[in-house]
Amino acid sequence: MQSRFSIVLGLLLLGAGCGGSTDDNRVSVSGEVRLDDQPLTDGVITFLPSDGKGPSASAKIVGGEYETKINPGPKNVSIQATQSQTVFSDSTTREDSHGGGGAETRGDSHGGGNASAPKQLIPAKYNTNTELTYEVKPDGNDDVNFDLKSK
Repeated sequence: MQSRFSIVLGLLLLGAGCGGSTDDNRVSVSGEVRLDDQPLTDGVITFLPSDGKGPSASAKIVGGEYETKINPGPKNVSIQATQSQTVFSDSTTREDSHGGGGAETRGDSHGGGNASAPKQLIPAKYNTNTELTYEVKPDGNDDVNFDLKSK
């Protein structure tokens, strides 16, 4: 009976050692994201390993600021912010930027129901075709700021 207990305990300790090493290496990274010289009110920033190996880390951008923990090394950075755009059956369009007020426009009626599709506010060169990179240092990084331009 004691030998079974020793085997189970050994397997549990071995499993705990394998899963914990990734978290032990993570360091804090924080900064500000601006779009056209204004803080990005709401969005998501993601740090992806440049070599495609290892975990990525994402953080919500609130009021232009973010903070996350990630493993050190070279990263590709993706920044996204979307605006909800709802098209009603009478062809009225209402745009809401994450709960903010919206603007309405009217077009020709084509029938059909309401449809919703997010509109990306950030140019593709900062997300789907990102050109942003950053080297996360082993001791962490503060003031990792990104100043984006919409045009």
